[in-house]
Amino acid sequence: MISLIYFLLASCFLIGCFANFAGNDYGFSLVTLSTFGFVLFLVFRGISMARKIMKNSIAGAALLLAEYWLPAVGLSGIIMKFERMEGAAGVMILGFLLVSIFFILRSMGSIYAMRHKNNRFSRARSALMLLFCSSAIFTTLAKFMNWPDLLSLIISVSLLVLL
Repeated sequence: MISLIYFLLASCFLIGCFANFAGNDYGFSLVTLSTFGFVLFLVFRGISMARKIMKNSIAGAALLLAEYWLPAVGLSGIIMKFERMEGAAGVMILGFLLVSIFFILRSMGSIYAMRHKNNRFSRARSALMLLFCSSAIFTTLAKFMNWPDLLSLIISVSLLVLL
């Protein structure tokens, strides 16, 4: 059920992007509404996953909430920027920069855990995926904030070189 909701939101987002590129009036509103749907999806998914984990580990639940809620904060900043609201830049920087740092730290934890002999391949794959996500999130932040392309390129490539 969760993957169906995710697929429908992603489809609406892409249809809205293509409609906006084509100059249709409904494209921008479809992009904004599907982004809002992603925010709600991340918030409720984080709550449901944290409730399952909280019985075993409160720290694990807090990490899971950060993993879901920080991107939701960044996406809320994007919605605020779409609607030209005050404080959009601060919300985007707070959400996306913190989630980027969070993913870098988690990837370093995966690299540190590779010293054990079991699950090295899955840990390496996890570390690469987290670094890629961190780089993509930072690049998205830099693009929405209209930072110079060279600065965002240098930081994004250095995140990938970290490995």
